[in-house]
Amino acid sequence: MVPRGKVIGGTSAMNWMIHNTDSRIQLDIWESILNLAGWNWESLSTAFRESETMYAPSPNETQFFKYNPADHGSNGPIQSIWQRSVLSLFPQYLEPTLLNAGYQIPPDRNGGQAVGAGFLPLAIDPHNYTRSYSGSVYTAVQARPNLHLLTHAQVTGIDWASTSSGNVTAAGLRYVSDAGDSNVTQ
Repeated sequence: MVPRGKVIGGTSAMNWMIHNTDSRIQLDIWESILNLAGWNWESLSTAFRESETMYAPSPNETQFFKYNPADHGSNGPIQSIWQRSVLSLFPQYLEPTLLNAGYQIPPDRNGGQAVGAGFLPLAIDPHNYTRSYSGSVYTAVQARPNLHLLTHAQVTGIDWASTSSGNVTAAGLRYVSDAGDSNVTQ
């Protein structure tokens, strides 16, 4: 067990405010080596896009990096923006230096090719410039009657169920509390 992310929002509270996906090859290896059916690039990148609302850069900023709207979401709870303060540094200084040193500069790194150098979107709400992560989403919906936030507990498993339409949803979870109690929720 790795002792990190023990806050509301888990390790998404500790990710340097970066909102990026892993590489296609890395996620596909997870599925094959760990025998985790469905934990591959296609399914996980879809979930990443569904969790994100990307605020596109202005047209004059896209000259500094390659941005593909298809690699980002538009209706999710996590707000993403591009780091505006360093955009002009990339073509003038970083890109020539990195290419000269032999590094790849992939197109949009959220498109599955995350090897090499480039910009990553930041998980920042552009309305108030605060961190946007799963913890802030809990705060936004804290009045929901079906939200139960358990502290001093760690999830040990998720119980999955198939819906009549063939989708798989979380039906419950198993957890252990710091006091040693094991529980199942529905």
